[in-house]
Amino acid sequence: MQDTPLTGVLEALGLEGSATEVGLDVLYRVRLTRQGKGRIARSKLPQVKKAIHEAIVRTCHKRACREKAGRDGRMVIDVATRYCDSCGGEDNRTAVVEMLEAMRGSGQTKLLIVGGVPSSRRELQELCTEPCELRFLTEEQNPGRKTSDKHVAWADVVIIWASTPIPHKMTQAIRGPHVITCGQRGVAALAREVMRYLNA
Repeated sequence: MQDTPLTGVLEALGLEGSATEVGLDVLYRVRLTRQGKGRIARSKLPQVKKAIHEAIVRTCHKRACREKAGRDGRMVIDVATRYCDSCGGEDNRTAVVEMLEAMRGSGQTKLLIVGGVPSSRRELQELCTEPCELRFLTEEQNPGRKTSDKHVAWADVVIIWASTPIPHKMTQAIRGPHVITCGQRGVAALAREVMRYLNA
């Protein structure tokens, strides 16, 4: 029987970090797995999705989605927008498409993003098709000044995702006329900030 890592199954449902533990607790309660097991049979995946849906409502940061969440007594968990049970990330897709059009029109297609949480970075990688060339500088990489300078010189646009975990000393080292800042959470907010810069 084929099996798969439990954490990967939960991440595919948008449950990352502390939310992973919440998801595991749900699966323990309905006896789809037990503590100490790191993998689960693929044949159980439909049951996993059903159990998570019945116990948890996944919501993004948008006010309208958060106001809907929790009305039926389910536990409310913050997730990346594309996993939101209310909007499903439609706003993100629209904003990124508009950003790509602005890139195409301006000829500035090399985008360096400084920061961002893993789920948002993955979503951007999936949504950013041609003409966008995408790179990231992250807290996990802990790049030195020389590496940062090399990436900044490569990019047409550098955007610092200030609302996400990133060391202050890292952002302080990133300078240039093509460096902008996004002070809001969410893929759509970042895409719109890039678009504003390109259309200015």
